[in-house]
Amino acid sequence: MTKTESRLNRLFNIVKTVLMVYPFITLFYLWTTAGQAGTGLSEFMQGNPIITITFITAMLQPFTAWLLTIVQRRIESLDYDAALISVLLIFIAEALMKNMIGLVGLGVLFFYMYKNMPISLKTCFKEGDRRLVLKDATGAVILIGLAAICFFAMTRIGA
Repeated sequence: MTKTESRLNRLFNIVKTVLMVYPFITLFYLWTTAGQAGTGLSEFMQGNPIITITFITAMLQPFTAWLLTIVQRRIESLDYDAALISVLLIFIAEALMKNMIGLVGLGVLFFYMYKNMPISLKTCFKEGDRRLVLKDATGAVILIGLAAICFFAMTRIGA
């Protein structure tokens, strides 16, 4: 394993770990905030829909980490175009969910992949087999759909 591959694996593992721990941190924060308000967690979430949407977006983060595991396998099988497009789509989903931790982690990951992989975005979209890339990015498209629902709800509420 080269130094670049080792750094990329370490970066993937850091981002996946943070995304896996994020729901527990959010749940602890909501639980303590509800305790300070003198209500239970379910009453607290029912009273404030923004809190409910925050909870839902936090619970989507382990799915994002699982998708990054699939992306990591694509890189190991030298399928760089599908990996790069999947990370870009997951980044878009994180932007829709307004998750700054995910945005920063995926932004750094995308930048590192883009600079160190022998492929560019232009060649991904021009020369890549679109059906194969779409098959690989199906999970990211589903995540974008769920994130779009959360984004729509946040904009309707005014958050």
